[in-house]
Amino acid sequence: AVDRCHQSSLSDAREAFVNVVADMLSAFKLTQSYNSSTSLMAPGSLKLLPLYILALLKYVAFRTGQSTRLDDRVFAMCQMKS
Repeated sequence: AVDRCHQSSLSDAREAFVNVVADMLSAFKLTQSYNSSTSLMAPGSLKLLPLYILALLKYVAFRTGQSTRLDDRVFAMCQMKS
């Protein structure tokens, strides 16, 4: 996501986070075709992924709509890459 911010825009990186979760859950649902219920029962290892993505979207590196200084955003992105 940090690399995507450098190549395109911050909103594209945020959208990529959401798309990854949606694609992952839809792929998991396709593998569970034997279950005809409408609810998705994700395995334990994937249940918290949407919450983690939401936390990343609120992290200072990917936050929008707030007056985040550029220095703080770049520092947070460098922390994520290391």
